[in-house]
Amino acid sequence: MMQKKICLLGSSGVGKTSLIKQYVEGIFSEKYLTSIGVKIDKKQVETESGQVKLMIWDIEGIDRYCGFQPKYLRGAAAYIIVSDQTRSQSLL
Repeated sequence: MMQKKICLLGSSGVGKTSLIKQYVEGIFSEKYLTSIGVKIDKKQVETESGQVKLMIWDIEGIDRYCGFQPKYLRGAAAYIIVSDQTRSQSLL
């Protein structure tokens, strides 16, 4: 089975953890949970080529992208940048 690492990046409080919880578990909560460091969730998906295990890394929210640990991104197949359109500072 193929494995792919996906990293979610973005400012604190933009909803990275909520998006992952909704995708992996089908549960949405408006409750704000602060991630410290990294939380890794797994989801197995079926593709035309077969099963793929997604390793989804929820990286702690930071106010500037230079603030997170670059080692968290090593080996990632994709990065998803999450922002809050009601908070323009979350795009910096």
